[in-house]
Amino acid sequence: HVVFSQTSSLSGNITLDDGDVAIGANIFIRDLNLGTSSDINGDYNLNGIKNGKYEITISYMGYNSISKSISFNDKNIQFDTTLVVDGVNLDQVVVVGYGTQIKKEISSSIITLNADEIKDKPSTNFSSSIQGKAAGVQITNDNGVAGSSTSIRIRGVNTLSGGAEPLYVIDGIPLMNDDISESSSRNGYNISPLSLINPNDIKNITILKDASATAIYGSRGANGVILITTKTGSKGKPKLNLDVSSGVSSETNRINMLSSKQYVELYQQAWVNDGNNSSELTEINGINLDSIANTDWIDEVLQLGQFVNANLSLNGGKEKFNYYFGSSYRNETTFLKGNEFERITFKASINYKPIKRLRISANTNLGNTKNKYAITGSAGGLGRAQSEALPIYPIYNNDGSYFWWDNGGLRNLNPLAEINLLDNRGNTYRLLNNIKIIYDFSDNISFNNEIGLDLINQHEKFFTPKEIEIKTDSNNVRLSTLEDRNINYQTWNYNSTLKLQRKIRSNKFSILGGFSTQYLVENYKYDRVSGADLTFNSNVDGATYNEYSVNGKGQEYASLSYFTRANYNVKEKYLLQLSYRTDGSSRFGSNNKY
Repeated sequence: HVVFSQTSSLSGNITLDDGDVAIGANIFIRDLNLGTSSDINGDYNLNGIKNGKYEITISYMGYNSISKSISFNDKNIQFDTTLVVDGVNLDQVVVVGYGTQIKKEISSSIITLNADEIKDKPSTNFSSSIQGKAAGVQITNDNGVAGSSTSIRIRGVNTLSGGAEPLYVIDGIPLMNDDISESSSRNGYNISPLSLINPNDIKNITILKDASATAIYGSRGANGVILITTKTGSKGKPKLNLDVSSGVSSETNRINMLSSKQYVELYQQAWVNDGNNSSELTEINGINLDSIANTDWIDEVLQLGQFVNANLSLNGGKEKFNYYFGSSYRNETTFLKGNEFERITFKASINYKPIKRLRISANTNLGNTKNKYAITGSAGGLGRAQSEALPIYPIYNNDGSYFWWDNGGLRNLNPLAEINLLDNRGNTYRLLNNIKIIYDFSDNISFNNEIGLDLINQHEKFFTPKEIEIKTDSNNVRLSTLEDRNINYQTWNYNSTLKLQRKIRSNKFSILGGFSTQYLVENYKYDRVSGADLTFNSNVDGATYNEYSVNGKGQEYASLSYFTRANYNVKEKYLLQLSYRTDGSSRFGSNNKY
């Protein structure tokens, strides 16, 4: 007799009350310990449900959970639902552009994440920690390289020709998030300046999503704004916190490649199909069929990654003076051979209230990363192992040197030779400082001034030895190449705002106005030298050949912006918000500064 499996399935679509889809919502059947998550379209599908009646729970961060009892009887059941924001948190104060507001009085679309929601993700870049936690925010990690950037799209791509990344603002200061390294052109991936920030120092993250929320930042906020508030001191006895974690990493979805035998069989078939005699095929790409290797190139360029992460913090103080000190250390080798990452950070924050109406706060964040770059994609490494490296190629020659193939070029394309012989490293420091002074003229009028300084200094070295690249001088002597690159950015920011708020009977009114100015200057120095005896640690001044040396000032510009925002709350039923901003820049023409 035939026995049919008595199981059912559940599928559907989950949306949020503001119209967005719920990405990463959890669907769970507790009695069966069975669950799944919704995809980027809010759709979900749960198979293998035993027949019976079960309670289905759908949950999503920041929204009320839904529970429903459903009977399953060999059917595919469709269950669509809409989640409603959690009203318990509506009275919390959240960070918005140039200030704070009560969440229930905000008419625009924002998302707030606290430290507990992002602290447990083992990532070198805090932007990866918000993946799957914010509706309408798409976050993509291009690869598993330590320190690499993530791609963030808030409600899709909002520009055809400009950058699509959001504006980052840390403690009120706009942050430069451009990749200033040469890793993209050399190694196939971008390096994120955000990797210099310790995720453990973050108190909360607010994402401004729609035009109403981002208007206060003008055109810079066209792709959305991510506001980051770092931890500060609090009233109470000193508290010392230490946490240490470690873990491993490995690749997902490894591609199954042909073995040498399979490749040769397909090659022979193609040879015959092309009208040739199979007995005439004795070699492939210079490799004799009697001595072919069987190399799994993907296995050769991957490893089990490991990391260790430690955080130490101290905070405490009194009502008039409190403090926060934090430090961290992270050391990581990823699943890509040759990729190493080390980060050390230090943060200090003090809050001082000398008199009743005056508040002064100061923050400093220092980060240092040391990165040994891997090569990916079309640049080599894993990308080449998956696309160009044939299984019949050996890793080494009989004399122990690396097997060479160059596809007609001057460089060995052996992936393992690239990993072990090329030496590309970056050493970056970033110092973020800001001072905020707030004076309350009364309970309804406050004057806020903040000044910030962002310093970035990056030193990169790229070493290409003569064993992997054919480069000779006039005497036909093989040469190695060393490139030394120094670049630094200095960015000053100053914001000044005046806020007035009044309660008129059962209505509330507030208006904020101010200006913001920024100045940025870039300096660089770049040397490229070559010589027969060069090593990675060689001094460029002592090289045999100085191919070129350039230094000077790169981009330099200043901007000045004026803005205002008015909010009117009618009996906590109707909310009206108006925003205006005008931007002026030294990069604009003399007749069109604003």
